[in-house]
Amino acid sequence: MKGARKIKSEKIGKLYTQKMLASDLNKSQSYIGDIESGRTYPSFVLLTQIADACGVSISFFQDENLKYKYRKIY
Repeated sequence: MKGARKIKSEKIGKLYTQKMLASDLNKSQSYIGDIESGRTYPSFVLLTQIADACGVSISFFQDENLKYKYRKIY
């Protein structure tokens, strides 16, 4: 999810923080942090909302997870 926030940051020309994403989604910053750290997992509906807020497709998260998965193996 950090990667999606980074893309949003580039689009808006300033840092798109967890706090900003949380506000856009009407969630707490700590909840967003828990998702990003892997302590909790978002529902598909919330993941779709995150994708929309960050301006990425839902498949972005699948691709991001595959990269992470393969990095851990090697």
